Amino acid sequence: MSLPEHQTGRVQSGDVSLFYRLYGAAGDLPILTMHGANYFDSYDWAGVAAGLSRNRQVATMDMRGFGESDWSQSKDYSTDARIEDAAAIANHLDWPRIIPIVHSMSGRIGIVMAARRPELVEKLVVVDSSMSTVGGAPSVGGDLLSFDSVEAAMAHFQGREQPPRISHDATRAEAALRLEDGRYILKRDPDFGNGVPVSGGRVPVLNDANVWEELAEIQCPVLVVHGVRSDRYTPEVLERMGGHDHVTIVQVDSQHDVPAQAPGELIQAVKDFLG
Repeated sequence: MSLPEHQTGRVQSGDVSLFYRLYGAAGDLPILTMHGANYFDSYDWAGVAAGLSRNRQVATMDMRGFGESDWSQSKDYSTDARIEDAAAIANHLDWPRIIPIVHSMSGRIGIVMAARRPELVEKLVVVDSSMSTVGGAPSVGGDLLSFDSVEAAMAHFQGREQPPRISHDATRAEAALRLEDGRYILKRDPDFGNGVPVSGGRVPVLNDANVWEELAEIQCPVLVVHGVRSDRYTPEVLERMGGHDHVTIVQVDSQHDVPAQAPGELIQAVKDFLG
């Protein structure tokens, strides 16, 4: 697909240069989207971002180690670093407060950010993210994902129960790959799950945050958007999340890839939530 009209930019955060796309013009409180692990970068959020940018700016970032953002030389993919990355983009764009929309892997990051950085987060939208531990155990030396062709890359993801867009959208697949020495390489650091820098420096403190405890500490309103055909939330988890007065739950007709499969429902849910 051709992406809606937008600007692009970069900002330095720690040991990486972060890439982002910017939609819309200054107006209401801005939105920052953060993608998941198999929803590889800002490309996947283009349609939703454009739909939400009629009266505000919306930035869609490539998380460190993904897309056009740098791979961390120190392998710092800690929760601390990812929250600082979001804050760096907000600061770069002169946004004192933001509304994060966080999907899948980034959902847990957004919950911790809203709890620990209340001065930054006005409202939070969590899209189909499990409530497991944030993670961040040491894990380096992963194998680079490379393929003979774009079609082979798509086939690699097609067998999953909840397949990402790359499995069926050739244009999206091409954008997620770079051609190097005759091989198509996925633009994702295989060590993106490593939470402890390998070269010293920062000592992460948020990797082991209890997501349920962090959710309870959040002071701002939270919208949880759940794909009814997704496997991320059990009825028990939804009931527990809905037990918080500051949490609103909306269900949409989608598998896990909500921004691709239910963009209109997601846009409307966010608009209703923001008022």
